[in-house]
This record gives sequence, C-alpha cells and structure tokens, in this order.
Amino acid sequence: MDNGNLEKVLSKLAGVHSVKLVSDGDGNFSEVHVLATADKAPKQIARDIETAILAYTGKRIDRKIISVAQIAEDLDQEMELLPGRDLKLASISRKWSDVPVVEVVLEDDEAEYTGSSSIAVDTEKGVTRATILATLDALKNLGILAELESFDIINYPSYKIVLAVFVTPSGRKVQACILDGDLMKVGAEITLKALLG
Repeated sequence: MDNGNLEKVLSKLAGVHSVKLVSDGDGNFSEVHVLATADKAPKQIARDIETAILAYTGKRIDRKIISVAQIAEDLDQEMELLPGRDLKLASISRKWSDVPVVEVVLEDDEAEYTGSSSIAVDTEKGVTRATILATLDALKNLGILAELESFDIINYPSYKIVLAVFVTPSGRKVQACILDGDLMKVGAEITLKALLG
C-alpha cells in the first residue's frame, strides 16, 4: 500500500494539517507523526487517526506509535514565554574550532544566558539539532531543565517540518514547525516554544 494516499486521507481529518507515516521492513506502521491544530485534545486526534487507519487499511495499530504535535492557529493562542520576564533570543552564531559549534544567547532585563553545542554532522538536521541542544544549554542557566528525546525533519514535496520531543520534569513536550529559512533560528525557536510557550 502507498503511504502517500493514506497520508492524504488522514490529513483531511478535522484539526489535522499533515501526517507522516513511517513503516518498518514488514510494511507495518512503526511511527505516525501528526501535525494538528490545538482545538482538539491530542488523545482525541490519536483516536481519530487510529480509527481512520483501521477503516482505510483494515489494519489495527497501537495508539502509542502516534505522536501529535499541535500548532496554534493564531497568535492569540500563543502564551507569554516567561511571565513577568521579557526573554529574547539575542543571537545565534556558528563558531569554528576543532569542531563546529553553535552558540545561542538568550537575554532578559537582568542578564544574558549562553549555551553551546557541537555540530556532530554538518547537515541540515545536524545543525538544527545542535541549535536545539545549545538552546537547552542556555535555558539551564534559567533553571529550566529538559532533554531532547527525539528530533526529526520530515520532508514533504513542498515543505519540511521540524518535529522535536522534549522530556521535562513535568512530562513530555512536543513541538513542530515548518522549516522556513534559517536552520539555527528554527532550532532555537522550536525549543523556546516547546518549553516556555
């Protein structure tokens, strides 16, 4: 079965922007990534996806393989980053030494918070991942602790989506955005939105 046709059907479900299906070697789905609006609960979206796959393919899937990332439909749904603090992304730079390094500087009215991470592989995915890690490193200076659990860039014919899953003391946070423009800026912004906004 062609995953592309099923992805198109699933993308037509209420509240769903796009879907990416990942199959294992046996043709079974091992991952289902969903980009959806924030007007439905993620569990409801996962149930809708599960039901639609069963109806379309006749195959039952484990709901645990479905990852739902939600995006705000408008700016009114965005939350303030840190209540009472005006935290800004001051700069992102790429430095060269033995290995390339991304440095992220966040600032508020009180101080600057710097984080860095080496670029393991100098590719689109490697640079974006390093920027996410550098942003996490900067946030540690504010007492905000999180780890990057998983990260991917999902390719569609006309656009790409960055998807990141973070583990925090309060649970997992999932964030996705369209990769449009500066890789390092996208990496920093997706991290800040997931953890602070």
